[in-house]
Amino acid sequence: MVASGGAAPSPDLVRVQLVTSLPDYMIPADSVAVDRLPLSPSGKIDTRTSSTSEAPPSSPFSC
Repeated sequence: MVASGGAAPSPDLVRVQLVTSLPDYMIPADSVAVDRLPLSPSGKIDTRTSSTSEAPPSSPFSC
């Protein structure tokens, strides 16, 4: 999520808000607040760039 207005909401607050509008299987296990989303030269969100130092755990189903 992108924090706006200075302070990022707590992960618990985000979860409470999402529970009211999404089914259980769509609720994320974790959330990370960032100052801004990295953009590619074409202006799209650059998913290859990550601001977190930890890589997500690999899925047992990945190739």
